[in-house]
Amino acid sequence: MFLVSPAIAAETSDSSTMVLTVPEFISIKKTSSVEAADASFDADYTTLTASKAMNANFHVITNLPNKMIYLKGTCAASNSGDAPALYTTTGSDNSTVLNLVFANETVQPSLTDVSNITGGSASVESNANAIAFTLTPSFTYDANTGAQAPITTSEVGKISYKLQNGVYDISYTLGTQALAGTFSTKDTKGIYKAKLVLTDANP
Repeated sequence: MFLVSPAIAAETSDSSTMVLTVPEFISIKKTSSVEAADASFDADYTTLTASKAMNANFHVITNLPNKMIYLKGTCAASNSGDAPALYTTTGSDNSTVLNLVFANETVQPSLTDVSNITGGSASVESNANAIAFTLTPSFTYDANTGAQAPITTSEVGKISYKLQNGVYDISYTLGTQALAGTFSTKDTKGIYKAKLVLTDANP
């Protein structure tokens, strides 16, 4: 008698794991043109009004959850170069109001003059050649890309935004009326400028 053992085929296999590294991506691009407006006054020279509302618009794309970006504003000061020009106040409904200081390009205010406004208690006797306006932000985001409403935090001299993955359009519209306590005959004629910077580098 013969005992025949069935043939058992040995299994052979191996695997190859492929690894693809996707780096962090962040793009911030200005989409508005350089804005400019003319100013006019009332008959008693107590109010200053811009001829149009100026805008600063930015297009932001990121693939990183909880990505922080920052808005800062600056204007020229005679004794310190760029001075912080962005500050917040509390509105009548307890909302946070964003404001921006413009400085005379030729007869520059001092840092103390700018700080008189950004400190939130502006007095025309103490802020010559610096004028402030409200700055209203608005956000448009594409939820299909993963974007969500940004989480906004006011900090000293800057605003921080926490973004999720996705595509955002962030716009800032400048009010046309100079803020009380920031405009007077001490503000010399000339060109007044302010700069807004949106960045992923913590200022």
